Amino acid sequence: MSNNKEGFIAVHVGAGQHSASLKEKYQKLCRDACKVGTQSLKSNGNVLDAVVEAVMILEDSPMTNAGFGSNLTLNGTVECDASVMDGSSLQYGAVGAVSGIKNPVLLAKRLCEQQSIKFAYGRIPPAGVWGCGTWACKDTSYSVGTSTSGCGEHLVRTSLARTIAEAISDTSCPTTSLHRAMSTDFIGVPQI
Repeated sequence: MSNNKEGFIAVHVGAGQHSASLKEKYQKLCRDACKVGTQSLKSNGNVLDAVVEAVMILEDSPMTNAGFGSNLTLNGTVECDASVMDGSSLQYGAVGAVSGIKNPVLLAKRLCEQQSIKFAYGRIPPAGVWGCGTWACKDTSYSVGTSTSGCGEHLVRTSLARTIAEAISDTSCPTTSLHRAMSTDFIGVPQI
């Protein structure tokens, strides 16, 4: 059996408005990032490393709103966010509003790799993350809100708060839907 796997790396220069006059430069930057990621993947086979190396190309460019090119805050400082997730283990790492870090994706990767170790200083607890730990939605007749606690990694892997709120809001029997969502979308998930 062959261990060769096919895949691809895709990147973008950020959501929002971009200068049409820089389109070719943006495309070249994306190609360069994809090439670096692909070369990394071919040389060591580690998908997380490949993704991080591709993102670092974007973070090192003044043309993107990431890393070196990040927009300034209201007080004139640079704050960056970054996140990564390993598709095999479902471990993730994320940082928000960090300053003085050239490549925040490296810090996110470090948190991802050390997820089973005690919480790092300054780590945002997953229970407070929108969609994973807290969620609300409103129908025309009523609204549903959920807040969770527990193992944050499990909350993130299952988007538990959102899953429960959506299940409850889309039924005539919230109790049955809550039980079903907890059983099949949380307790029964093999990755947790």
